[in-house]
Amino acid sequence: MLQGILAACTILGGVVAAVEIWKYVQEQRGHFGWRRVTAGVKQIIKLIQQEDYRPDIVVGLGRGGFVVAGILSGNLGIVPLAGLDRQYI
Repeated sequence: MLQGILAACTILGGVVAAVEIWKYVQEQRGHFGWRRVTAGVKQIIKLIQQEDYRPDIVVGLGRGGFVVAGILSGNLGIVPLAGLDRQYI
């Protein structure tokens, strides 16, 4: 039972992180160059490491968020990656 609750909380945390990334991108609308994307991902990784958070999965939103999630997942170590398309959210 406890493992199920912890798994649900981890998945929820990943979804919340993906939504926060999406909201940040919406606020910063415009052209995103790779430097800006990389700087944003590094900032997110730094926050995750400061909290000593170890996600079980990274969820990327379609239409650009999956690329960011892939970079994030790769830089966090071996973290599974899942994608959702915006039309299903």
